[in-house]
Amino acid sequence: MHAITSIFCFYSKDMGRILRANIVYVKLIVVMAISSLFTKKKSENFIDIDYFMISVTLSGLAAFPLSILRKLMKSKSSIVKCISIMFTIFIYIFSWYVIFISAAISGLEASNKWALVFMFTQLFDWIVTEAFVNIVKIHFSYKLLIFRCS
Repeated sequence: MHAITSIFCFYSKDMGRILRANIVYVKLIVVMAISSLFTKKKSENFIDIDYFMISVTLSGLAAFPLSILRKLMKSKSSIVKCISIMFTIFIYIFSWYVIFISAAISGLEASNKWALVFMFTQLFDWIVTEAFVNIVKIHFSYKLLIFRCS
């Protein structure tokens, strides 16, 4: 939830609101594209919890490359910013292509099932996973502060 609320509630000179919203959207679309690959008719032996766990794992794995993209977008160099924006546009095009192809192949029932599970997974990721990550960050920041003061 922090990533979403920071778009609207905080001001940053380094990275504008549009770029922060872009990062959240890239993560959403990339996880959606990769998890859509598991909805094909061949994977009928998957149950909802399997889709859920795959999407949660992908959300966690997508955080690292997106942190690199976030650093590139914060760069002072306009060339680096332009390259990162062009790379983001490429990610959008490729991800939407994968999503549309997977939805067309999997059929109506499987793609509807996948969309519902994906929606619940993202809610879980935004509420539970990000809260856990923020608690861990606060804990280690507190430990570091205590360590430096003593």
